[in-house]
Amino acid sequence: MVQRSRTPPAGSSTERSPLLTRRHTTSSTTSTAPSIPSLTPSQKRAHPILSFLRGLLSPVHRLLPLAFLYSLATLSTLPSTIETLRRIACLIYYRKQEGWRAGVLEEERCDRTEVERLAATVVSVYGVLNSVMILVAIGLASSAAARIGRKLVVLGILTFASLSVLALPAAIKSGQVAAICLVIAFTITQALGGQAVFALVATMMVTDWTRTHDRTSKISLLEGCAFLGLTPAGALGGWLASVTHNFFAPYYFALALYVVCALYLLFLIPESHPPSLSHPSSSQPPQRSSLPPRGPTPSLPRRLFSALKDYFKPLALLLPHRTSQGPSQAGKGGWVYGTMLLGLGVFVMQAGSAFLDKLLIQWLARRYGYGPERTGLYLSLLTGFKALFLVLIFPHVLHLGRKKYQAHRCRTTVTSSCSPSATPSSSEDGDAEDGAEQYAEQEQELASFFDVIVIRLSFLLDGAFTVLVGLVSTPVATAFVICCLAFGSGAPPALKAVMVSLVERHERAQALAALFVVDALGQVVSPVLMGAVYAATVEKAGWVVFVVIGAISVVATLPLFLIREEDLKAE
Repeated sequence: MVQRSRTPPAGSSTERSPLLTRRHTTSSTTSTAPSIPSLTPSQKRAHPILSFLRGLLSPVHRLLPLAFLYSLATLSTLPSTIETLRRIACLIYYRKQEGWRAGVLEEERCDRTEVERLAATVVSVYGVLNSVMILVAIGLASSAAARIGRKLVVLGILTFASLSVLALPAAIKSGQVAAICLVIAFTITQALGGQAVFALVATMMVTDWTRTHDRTSKISLLEGCAFLGLTPAGALGGWLASVTHNFFAPYYFALALYVVCALYLLFLIPESHPPSLSHPSSSQPPQRSSLPPRGPTPSLPRRLFSALKDYFKPLALLLPHRTSQGPSQAGKGGWVYGTMLLGLGVFVMQAGSAFLDKLLIQWLARRYGYGPERTGLYLSLLTGFKALFLVLIFPHVLHLGRKKYQAHRCRTTVTSSCSPSATPSSSEDGDAEDGAEQYAEQEQELASFFDVIVIRLSFLLDGAFTVLVGLVSTPVATAFVICCLAFGSGAPPALKAVMVSLVERHERAQALAALFVVDALGQVVSPVLMGAVYAATVEKAGWVVFVVIGAISVVATLPLFLIREEDLKAE
């Protein structure tokens, strides 16, 4: 008997879902989805130990230690950074009285009220400038990742981070003008090598390596490992400075970790490729040449306008736009609003909760009289339990929840996502494959929509426990509620997974960049709004600010109820 085969249409995915693979083990299909890169012949001839380590784990798992080490290095310098800025402000204050004496000051003279005010101003200016530079850095990283590759961008991030930990120690020992210039250089390089930019590019790499059914759990592992690095970082930095009796020891420790991260990246992590480059299809727009067009050189204003347009291009994905996939994936009149609704929910949520950790420090100090050591312990509880939840609990909850949700949909609606046998049967192998593909696509859409449900529940849980933080009256109860805040930390990985499901495959990197920009804008607004609320109510009812944050969390959930399954795209 001659077996007949059928070639799938161009641009269509033929990879079966895990459930379908278990049921049909004898059928074979050709997958066009992005797969985990295999070893090249040159890599196979590499050192045996390196070859063993490369083959031991998938690229996503190999990225987890890098996220842990980077987070550990980044936050370990935070206590020393604030103290260094305070010392620089002290040196600037006394420049008129005795002239500038680089690195020479007396600690008791820096405790004067005038010096503390100047130090607070310096830290505030540093925070504002750093927030603005983070917005710029996100756009630059997104553009560079599409042009030169994700791996080189991560290497650049580590380079800027290394330069930032060298700038402040040099500022203490420099002259007045040089110290101010080095502080500005520190702010810029810290933003270009900061956590927001690293998280963006790392999420891009995980997105390139995964598919819908496992993307959220893999991003959860990535963020969980980052929280694991953040948990002991602050305490470790202070311990290093006290044990070595060297104020700059945390900076040297962070620099050594950045070097280790760079070597680990170069030798053990492969490059990831966006779907539009590794698996082009007819449904995607043709890739333009990277060579500059021939003709006269554009004027400087035109080039500046073009660069500005390219920078804000990712934000256009947040606007309502027409779909290119037909009416089955469009809203009313062919318009898609999913990205706009998701971005609106993220902005409102961050505008309320981004300032929560700073509010916790002030609230614990005022309510219970805690110093930096005790407040730092409470923050470590928060980050530690978030890490445990994201690494150990959330992936299993996500897996079981998707199965329950799919079973519920099968009981309440008639859909072909319940079973591949729901499609019309035929003796033609091609017809069977078409039915299996339709089943796999609908299963992926259900998985993506369950992530939307996870975001809603996470926002509501985060708001409820935030309100309880302000209402409980004992230290033990406060610590317990702070630990419970971890149950709302499943929103960030689910948000990123849903965002890439709302756009075309070749737009995923830009969609993630737009999401990070909206997140950063919310973090800029939150200190202004929540700081004003806390300052107005702290004397009589400091708990009001936590109730306001909880109410904002509920409001942020409302746009998410307008996202529908039809807005999500299967791979």
